[in-house]
Amino acid sequence: MEEAAAENSSGPGLTRVKRRKRRSSAEVRQLIITAARDLFARRGYPATTTRDIALEAGVNEATIYRHFGSKPQLFETAVGEPYHRFMNDYMSEWTKNNPQPHSGEEVVESFVEGLYGAFLENRDLILAFICAQRFERLSLSSDSQESVISRELRAMDEWAQKTSDRLQFHDIDIPVTLRCSVAMVMSLALHEDLLFEPGPDRPGRVRILREATTYMYRALATRQVDLDAR
Repeated sequence: MEEAAAENSSGPGLTRVKRRKRRSSAEVRQLIITAARDLFARRGYPATTTRDIALEAGVNEATIYRHFGSKPQLFETAVGEPYHRFMNDYMSEWTKNNPQPHSGEEVVESFVEGLYGAFLENRDLILAFICAQRFERLSLSSDSQESVISRELRAMDEWAQKTSDRLQFHDIDIPVTLRCSVAMVMSLALHEDLLFEPGPDRPGRVRILREATTYMYRALATRQVDLDAR
């Protein structure tokens, strides 16, 4: 655990040491992740050092290695955290907290809006990650060389299959369909400047999300006919 102390002079020859409250391991870990996300997003991967992150987080540099092992592992964790949080919250929202039936369009709308928000909020960070993989030859921490986003999506495949069955969407290749859906939302959030011209006719967030939701839902709704029953 990290612990800091500050000295305050209370009079001639008197020194009072005020110690900061001891922080838990989880708190220290989150401080590091928050600092890393901010610096990686602003400076990119090559220009950000673990020393920079340690100074920003108010911890010793060695603490970063104790928690994450290496700079690439910290980068992956920083990138993956918002998507892991979104996907866990989303799956929980439409299972444990919502036992009553919901329309397929509501489920799709919530997915599109939440994922778009997560990508947009962390746009600079994930673009930095893509650039690091492409141009800096960033070595992934996993032996399989699987991306952090792929791992999060793979964890969602089983849930997506069960939800698809419950909504009576038939004959769907879940792994491919899920990734096509994520890719569309990701592209709209990360590459908006490339896709839409500037000016008064540029669509706003509400318009983009409405069309993306309708596009995705109607594609799935065509699968509500049980092919085996025809």
